[in-house]
Amino acid sequence: GKKMKEIKRVKTISEVHESFGLPKPKHPLVSIHRHEDMVKNDAFLNVPFCIELYQLSYKMCATGSFRYGRNSYDFQEGTIVFMRPSQVVTFTEWPDEDPTGGWTLLFHPDLIRKSELGRNIDHYGFFSYDANEALHISEEEKQTLFDIKDKIIKEYSLNIDKHSQKLIISNIELMLDYC
Repeated sequence: GKKMKEIKRVKTISEVHESFGLPKPKHPLVSIHRHEDMVKNDAFLNVPFCIELYQLSYKMCATGSFRYGRNSYDFQEGTIVFMRPSQVVTFTEWPDEDPTGGWTLLFHPDLIRKSELGRNIDHYGFFSYDANEALHISEEEKQTLFDIKDKIIKEYSLNIDKHSQKLIISNIELMLDYC
């Protein structure tokens, strides 16, 4: 039979940053990057790959659509796409340039393992489908999410201690609750 393509696995925040030309992460288990800072890496094109992290991506593409699995998404306004660890994706072409404003939150399952969020993460429906749902958000909701995103960046950019870890997790939870 036809040989299955080897799945490329990316296991850590550091590997994601290395693979897509991003600066070294400030925190080993959580990171938010702007899409405009990413370098498209053709080693990931037409290859099934999976990132062993939770991902929440906010897209700003003005027009155009994006294929993910069997679904096509339309990114007219702000759209959020969620992925859970080990979900396999294949890009046949890179999504349209994401103008200023698009960003992705990545977090490792270890970040939330001992927390309430770790116990409840599967209750968020958008992480439990095989078919990924894309959410459209209003201008007002967008502002709220952007504020939370900035808080998370601020927390992991400061000295990291037990306290900041707890605040980072609370803010991720808040972001998911808004979604």
